[in-house]
Amino acid sequence: MSTERSETHDMDSGGSTMNSITRLGESDAALWRAFVDRCPLATEDHLLDATKGESQGFESRAVGRREGDRIVCGAHIRIRREKLIPGCIVRMQGGGLYESLNSPEQLDELLDAVAAEVRNDGPIFIEWSVRAPRIVDETEVPENRFIGEWLVRRGLEQAPLTEATYWVDISSSEDEIMARMHKNFRRDFRKAEREGVVVRPCTPDEVDQFYEMSAEMDRIKGLKETSYRLASREAFTRYVRKVMAVNAGTLFCAEWQGAIRNMALVTTAGTPRYLYGATGAEARGDVKTPPTGQLLHWEIMRTLKACGHTTYDLGGTFARVLQPDHPNYGVWQFKSRMGGKYIEFFPRHRLVCRPLLMSLYKRVKG
Repeated sequence: MSTERSETHDMDSGGSTMNSITRLGESDAALWRAFVDRCPLATEDHLLDATKGESQGFESRAVGRREGDRIVCGAHIRIRREKLIPGCIVRMQGGGLYESLNSPEQLDELLDAVAAEVRNDGPIFIEWSVRAPRIVDETEVPENRFIGEWLVRRGLEQAPLTEATYWVDISSSEDEIMARMHKNFRRDFRKAEREGVVVRPCTPDEVDQFYEMSAEMDRIKGLKETSYRLASREAFTRYVRKVMAVNAGTLFCAEWQGAIRNMALVTTAGTPRYLYGATGAEARGDVKTPPTGQLLHWEIMRTLKACGHTTYDLGGTFARVLQPDHPNYGVWQFKSRMGGKYIEFFPRHRLVCRPLLMSLYKRVKG
């Protein structure tokens, strides 16, 4: 025990002296969900009633600060004990969440609260992130510069992952949304309309078909068992059905000639996000079909807009520009033609709590 104490960093060394963020209980579930739904930077990762963590060996908790009858900041914490290393890893799933984020003191308060919450679990590190844009297109976001300065002050270690995506503005008229699209994208979804492609929401009974199409795509890409979808059919289909059941997302499909050719799971917690997609062999080009994917996403945008949403997150991209020889060039080209802005978030960082075990963790995990 004494050795562990000497390894452990002072996890509250940069934070505020007064911390009103505490663990949330089952009685706070409705308040948490309302908080997630109204925060524009929230994602499905912040949901507590529909999480992938259980199938991956994680325990879920939440901490938050209440003001009256609402939560104004918090984090969904996932904790997993390592099998080969004495300790656990902690992730702030989806990143810290704030009703309004405008100061480094808010970042200190939440990170220190998470550190205090998991102190007795023996964390090796706490993975931190916040889905605040660092770059929009090619321009730094000046009002978020304090986040980068805070990361330097706290001395967090950058994790090997930077997240980026495209955000499509769907707040304007349909004509204005279409005008921002690449002309080939507009041409393709209009062609699909003319040829009788129909887009509709799916039923829970069609989730198994979504799995089959998704798994086939992952195998073609060579993802094999590293893919969440391939790792467990039962876990994947349960997760999708749960998202649908708690009204946190919709599974859409594009049909042509009586058969489903293309499917997309879109979550609606916070900013709607394209989470998973699947394309059948016919729509991939093995058999000539209309461009179902373009119409599928156009109708998704129209549906989200009708529900009052203003932004559609296309679910991630590798870079602002990819070269044709990149293995994901086709996916990037498809998304980049929808008229969205390139958004790059601050990269994930880690608060290293036990340096010796962190070194061991890196050797074991490669």
